[in-house]
Amino acid sequence: HRHDEIVTEHRNYRSESERLLAIARADGKAKDQKFSDQYRLNIPLRDEITTQKEEIKKQRDEIAKLTAEVTSLESRVSRRESAAKKAAESAQTQIGQLENDLLEQRRQAEAAKALQDAASLATTHTNTRNSELERELKELRRECNATQAAGKGASSADLTNQRIVELESDIYELQEDLHEAKERQKASAKELLGADNRIVALENDLKELLRKSKAVEDASATAVDRATDRIRELEKQVEELEADLAASRLQRDRAIHGEHVAQNALLNLQAEMDLQPQPTVVYVATPPKTLLQKFHEAPTWLKFLLFLTIGLWVAEMVNNIQENHWWDWTNDLMHSRVRYTSEMRYHCGGASKLWVLLGEYVGGDMSLVG
Repeated sequence: HRHDEIVTEHRNYRSESERLLAIARADGKAKDQKFSDQYRLNIPLRDEITTQKEEIKKQRDEIAKLTAEVTSLESRVSRRESAAKKAAESAQTQIGQLENDLLEQRRQAEAAKALQDAASLATTHTNTRNSELERELKELRRECNATQAAGKGASSADLTNQRIVELESDIYELQEDLHEAKERQKASAKELLGADNRIVALENDLKELLRKSKAVEDASATAVDRATDRIRELEKQVEELEADLAASRLQRDRAIHGEHVAQNALLNLQAEMDLQPQPTVVYVATPPKTLLQKFHEAPTWLKFLLFLTIGLWVAEMVNNIQENHWWDWTNDLMHSRVRYTSEMRYHCGGASKLWVLLGEYVGGDMSLVG
């Protein structure tokens, strides 16, 4: 009777254990299914996070590239502005120098013109004086002729002749002065013509420099305007990319937050699974593995090292055996020589007193002598 009760209790306990084990297994499978479903749901989030990170990296590289381009454009604009400024300063310096040269040439031209006017006035005055002297000379000659014809006296004729000579000398001097004035007038005219030519050339150079300076200023202004427009466009693109980057960061943060929420949900599921009763585990006693099984399961490199060690050990043993044979042969040769020497010297059959003492000291194994 007691035996039947024990068997019944054992069967009840076994059925209850099997029921609990089935419940635990079913619950564990459900939890595993939920965990797998949640993991599969998190895969798109992780892919989206990876995509957002790659997109952010590309946008950062593009922003860095645009920033470098803006910096390069700014440096080129600054270099062009400095070059245009230097060219404008050089042009202004040349223009000022040309204006000074033109002013000096105009002053020289005005001086030459004044000198020419003075020479013309002197020539006119000389011509007038020459005409007056010629009229006086004619008048005096007429008076002289009338005096000589009337016979008024030699003294008046001499005075008249003396007056005529003086007037002729004055006329000669006036003619020389007139010739010199004409030469000076010609030289002044040549200088005035050269000054006019130089003034015209300087005016042409000044116009050309003004035209070049205006062209340089226009080109510099155009280049600066184009560079400024390009910089504005690049700054606008940088702002747009920064806005896209901010939006991408926001999406990435949201995706990371969703991943964190999913991880927390997974952790909660795992904690709930850990709190569930675990199924009964039955450990089966297995015999320990043999050395041959462990050797078969060992990695290839370990087997190679083992075989290499065994091979080296065998080679060393063979080498030692060969060396021992060589030493034995050497000792035999030495012993034969010693025996031969003893027989030849002492006629005692290869045994001398020194050899006997050495044998007593060493022992019976005479091979150690070698």
